[in-house]
Formats: sequence, C-alpha cells, structure tokens
Amino acid sequence: MAKAVKVRVRVVNLGSCNGCELEMLDLLHLEPGLRLCERDEEADVIILTGVLTEANRARAERVRPRSGVPVLRVGSCGISQGLFLPPDGALDRVAALGGCASGLVLGCPPPSTEIAETLRALEKERKSAHT
Repeated sequence: MAKAVKVRVRVVNLGSCNGCELEMLDLLHLEPGLRLCERDEEADVIILTGVLTEANRARAERVRPRSGVPVLRVGSCGISQGLFLPPDGALDRVAALGGCASGLVLGCPPPSTEIAETLRALEKERKSAHT
C-alpha cells in the first residue's frame, strides 16, 4: 500500500462539471492525511479545475500561492480547456494562469488514484527541496 499523502490542498474550481471534484471526494477517503483549506496562503498545493474563461479570469488571477507552492491542473478542462477550447485553439489564456503548472493530471475526469500519485510526487519533491 502506498504511503498516505499529508498535505493541505486548496481546490479552485473555475467552472467544472464537478467530475474532478467527485474524484477528489473519493481521494479524501483514500488519503486520510489530505486536508482541504480555504485560503491560498494555507495550502501546500493549489489544484485548479474547470475552464478558464474571460468571465472568470479575474477570479483565477486572484489565486496567489506562497512562493514555491506547486499548482496542479486537474482534468482536461483545467489543462487544455477540454471540449471548450476556443475555435482558434488559443491556449494562451490557460498558460497565463500562474505560469507553468507544477503538475498535470489528465482525464475527464482523472481517476482519484492518479491525483493521489501526482500529489505524492509533488510532496516528495517539496520535502527533498527542504532537506
């Protein structure tokens, strides 16, 4: 059995279908050390789900993790706009949010086990950077 993740996660839903959030609910049962937090500055990891649009751009730009806090994009919409990609294929809006993501979890929705695996890898990186 894999080691439990002990990390505080801030989930920012930019307007998803909630499939990713359902997988994260499952993740809370799989990973007893996982804690959700409401403020960016409390988080060890920021998770972004949903489609970035002009309507929610201001909200997305208010996401301000502490320096060194990874940003994880979860689900097809959070990574590449999924089915909602503009006809011109412009991904610059997605790329502009928080710079480069520290990790991507593909899928629609991605399985909770893959989200957990990515969180474990990020936590391992974070701990090794502090030693």
